[in-house]
Amino acid sequence: MSTSSIRTLEQNRAEQAWNDVQKVVNDNRDPKAYKSLVKSAPAFILTNGLLQTLAFYQSKRNSNAHKYLLDHLSGWVLKQLQLGPEANALSTTSGDNKLAQLLRSGNSSRLRLATQESLAYLQWLRRFADAQIEGEEQK
Repeated sequence: MSTSSIRTLEQNRAEQAWNDVQKVVNDNRDPKAYKSLVKSAPAFILTNGLLQTLAFYQSKRNSNAHKYLLDHLSGWVLKQLQLGPEANALSTTSGDNKLAQLLRSGNSSRLRLATQESLAYLQWLRRFADAQIEGEEQK
């Protein structure tokens, strides 16, 4: 494998975050609300914890911004923690988030790793949301 084909974790985070923000922009489903939510997410996680944050976003999933962020964050963390097969075995008929289900039933080290990865990924989401989405949501 050549050196030029080796990608770092930061490059992978950046690419996924770019794609996620572009989806929000292209779908044009309240991108300003998404930007505002992404900007506040790290503080929300640090204050309340990842599980509580996921539960809150899940409770607000009727909002496009909350649904997008929940999907983006959960999808990335599940992929990075390599929980795919374990996550696929879970049922989401109740509308529960797979990442939240796994973290509730897992150990504290899994929760800690998921929190760290969430915060690292949110840095890229925030950068690209700032760059690609004009303005702020009016409150």
